[in-house]
Amino acid sequence: MKYWICVCKKYDKDWQEEYGAEWEWWKNGESGDKGGRHTACFEQMREGDKVLCYQTSKHSFTAELEVSEKFEANSKMKLTFKCKINIPLECVTQDEHYQKILDSNADKYSPFTKDKSNLFFGTFFATTKAQFEYICALAQCNE
Repeated sequence: MKYWICVCKKYDKDWQEEYGAEWEWWKNGESGDKGGRHTACFEQMREGDKVLCYQTSKHSFTAELEVSEKFEANSKMKLTFKCKINIPLECVTQDEHYQKILDSNADKYSPFTKDKSNLFFGTFFATTKAQFEYICALAQCNE
């Protein structure tokens, strides 16, 4: 199992709170983008992988999802809603948390960089179990 962060731009809508709601995502999206980080991460994603949804319009992590199906020659996948979360970006980027997040993932596809220049510039990002769980635990700092 791998862990990912998915940036939701065009599809910025509240996730249904209903467990098991599904959402389809195409490899190249509607823009036809055929390269870079989006494609590389999409191709590595497999059924059972965990995904954090970052909603750009809210500047927050809003849902935990799971890849439930990959099909059409690895060009399309179905994401299944697992739970609603509310973790604002400013909570994640606080110095006390940000360094721990950086320390838990040095992947070249990570959205977190020392200078914060890569924050969610893309669609899919690789993450680690430790980083995924740490970010999820930050939901408590917003309550």
